[in-house]
Amino acid sequence: MQCKLPNRVLDDNKFCYLQTANCQKYGDAGLCTQCNKGFYLNEDPLSPTCIQNSPNCDSSLSNGQCDKCSDNYVQSGGQCYQAIQNCVSYEQFRCTRCTSDFYVDPNAQSCSPIPKYCDKVILGTYGLC
Repeated sequence: MQCKLPNRVLDDNKFCYLQTANCQKYGDAGLCTQCNKGFYLNEDPLSPTCIQNSPNCDSSLSNGQCDKCSDNYVQSGGQCYQAIQNCVSYEQFRCTRCTSDFYVDPNAQSCSPIPKYCDKVILGTYGLC
């Protein structure tokens, strides 16, 4: 059975309701309960709608905060940022710690290799041992 009017969907109780854009599943009273991939359900219980995830975000919470980023992106503060090679810890979108053979360069936009003649790199000093 399906609705005879255009842009209508059948709910679990076989009633026809206006279709919600990008909705995958409907519940009682024709309210959207699950959105298509790439969209999240807003927090409005009276009029739930599907909103597109932010760029490079695979899934979002109902408040729009990203909780799973696309491959090669990292999540920080509900947003997705391009991953920095050899970075293991981020604060907002900046790298704060690199893998053991690398150091965070002064602008915190990349991890640079520690020179072979250094035991460690002095933090805040570009490339000095």
